[in-house]
Amino acid sequence: MKIASWLDPQRRKILLAKFRRIKTKLSVLLYVCGVALFLVLPHEDVCPKNYVDENALMPSYATMAFGPDGADSILEFDNTLSSFSGTRSLLEAVEREAGALGLESHRQNFSVSPPLGGDLVQGVNLYATLPAHRSAGMEALVLHVALEGGACNPVHSAAFALGTAKFFKSKVTWSKDIILLFTTSGVAGPQAWIQSYLGISNPDLRPSSLAVRSGTIIAAMSVELCSLNWEHLDVSTLGQNGLQPNQDILNALNVVARSNQVHLQFDGQRDSAHLPKSDTYRQNLKTVLQGLALQATGLQTGLHGSFVRYNIDAISVRTSGKGKNDRQQVVRLGRTIEGWYSSMNNLLERLHHSYYTYLTVSSHRFLSISVYLPPLALLLAVPLLDALEQWFVGSEASSIQSPSAGQSPSPLKYISVVWLHGVATGALLYTAPMVLHSLNALSDRTLMGILLSVLVGGATLPLPFRVSVSERSWRLLKFSLILPLATLLFALSVLNYSLAYLISAAIALPVMVAQPHRGSSLVQLIRLTALLVISPVGLSLLAVGGHLALFKLPQGSGVEQFAVLTWSLFKRGLSEVYLAHCLLHQWQFALITLVLTPCWMVLWTMTLHTAVH
Repeated sequence: MKIASWLDPQRRKILLAKFRRIKTKLSVLLYVCGVALFLVLPHEDVCPKNYVDENALMPSYATMAFGPDGADSILEFDNTLSSFSGTRSLLEAVEREAGALGLESHRQNFSVSPPLGGDLVQGVNLYATLPAHRSAGMEALVLHVALEGGACNPVHSAAFALGTAKFFKSKVTWSKDIILLFTTSGVAGPQAWIQSYLGISNPDLRPSSLAVRSGTIIAAMSVELCSLNWEHLDVSTLGQNGLQPNQDILNALNVVARSNQVHLQFDGQRDSAHLPKSDTYRQNLKTVLQGLALQATGLQTGLHGSFVRYNIDAISVRTSGKGKNDRQQVVRLGRTIEGWYSSMNNLLERLHHSYYTYLTVSSHRFLSISVYLPPLALLLAVPLLDALEQWFVGSEASSIQSPSAGQSPSPLKYISVVWLHGVATGALLYTAPMVLHSLNALSDRTLMGILLSVLVGGATLPLPFRVSVSERSWRLLKFSLILPLATLLFALSVLNYSLAYLISAAIALPVMVAQPHRGSSLVQLIRLTALLVISPVGLSLLAVGGHLALFKLPQGSGVEQFAVLTWSLFKRGLSEVYLAHCLLHQWQFALITLVLTPCWMVLWTMTLHTAVH
């Protein structure tokens, strides 16, 4: 009897009416809870303390013998290299100094075909190996320095690497080879070297083969010194597509930095451990939001990203600020780097115990995936509830069609045509730049022009057609969009949580209210405006503007300057994402063009149509 009562059409209508009455309020409540819960997570009473999970690392017991003699060597190298200007002359000087230390150095030539046009870029990498004293060199650690493409003067970084190598050479406790790597041409340099090291090919990046190789690379660090007189050590962990190294590699650095009284920063944000307790939550929230924004872009935050992409745990460190004493600060930095490499030297196997998906809060706090996934689940419950409503109401509508519904296209035909239009627009967005690239006609300006032209053309194509659509057709169309999109975003959260969360937070409510035109024209205008805001271009501009306003906008900037900076950063970000897609196989460009654009185009086309009453 109970099953029969549930199948009774009259009872089903009553239950559906109750569900529709509470669905909007429940959706808004879930959305507010999803956002509020995430904002609570950075609080010290909520986020857990970090810890070193791999017992073999033992950073607290790492031998740190680097002293004033090592600092004097670095200062001497810095004085010697400062007389050389130009990347090639600096590279030759580093090669001579490495030879004087007794290190056998080798060069690697490579060439890059710029995806956005221009002449072929030629580059040279230099690498030398400090062999292990206590093993056969089956494993290796990398110390990387960029001689070109960084934000700081490369002389200080090169001098530090040479001075550190001189000190490391005097130690007999190394059980892993240490590879000194000096690269040029920005991100292309380390990418070319690691591709040759691992035997990976890339048609746009053609490196020469390496003269010698060491063992399996266990860990790597990219060092960039803006000055030998510094105040903070800025740490970056994000690689391509939001990938991160094992958290133990960061935790080990935290331990040795604290023991040497070195203050860390994370992607430019200060560590709350050194702030008054009243400012702790605010700084933790800024650090988390900064990490969220940077991870969502999918771009690497340092040159270590070339290693992280191939499952090699790596981080970038960069000095910032201005300290009091060059020699004392160099000693502290040298001891910190020595302690980190000594910890990595203790490893008996690859790092695997700690987290690979986490958000850094401070030097002693973090958010694991088990902590930050519930807010996303609450946000994604909003489109799932909407999908249930569309399915049940659309099914009920099949038996209650009005006389005018016969003039509208059948559900299958309507859904097929709208999806075909959306998918075709996305496919054209994805392939058009590649076609221009094959014709050597692609540049920054043409990339922007072709993408905007295709997107605007796809959005305006449905305008001349006045389509009347039945309730069953548009509801089933919306169901066919919402359910796969919510599932995809939840799956995406495992690969790049920040991107999944920000997209969900942006589209959850506008997608819920989107429907064909009926009733008030003002309400429909609001719906269309909301959809324009969450379009691929709108979301990108919103993200760039929000990040600029929160973290990078100069004080006293007006609205006009803010708009100019936002548009400039948007254009630069678009070029960087496409370059990363071509050279580093980043999938953000494919996600935007082949997934998000078709979904948005389906919603936009449906909202332009008129619903049959």
